[in-house]
Amino acid sequence: MQPTSASKCDSIRVVTWPPSVADTSKRYRIVAISLYSKEVAEADRVTEILRRAGWPKANRSLVVREALARLFEDLLEKGPEEVVHYFMNRLAKRANAPK
Repeated sequence: MQPTSASKCDSIRVVTWPPSVADTSKRYRIVAISLYSKEVAEADRVTEILRRAGWPKANRSLVVREALARLFEDLLEKGPEEVVHYFMNRLAKRANAPK
């Protein structure tokens, strides 16, 4: 169900991170995401650094999950408007970065 434009911010569910200790299930879902070539290359670069440092099970999935964990930490105490501002600021920062 898609929220109406007037209720988008009101429908955002706050999730605590890290998950509670009681959530010890190993369930996961396979999801497809779209990444630009440069983003894939960066994920691969980080994966290779981790593997060379002795992390044999490092892969893109690990890198993306850790990036999401960082995002969750950044957004943990933010309300809906602050979340929107966070993304707007990140977009502006990338737009102004040297190419």
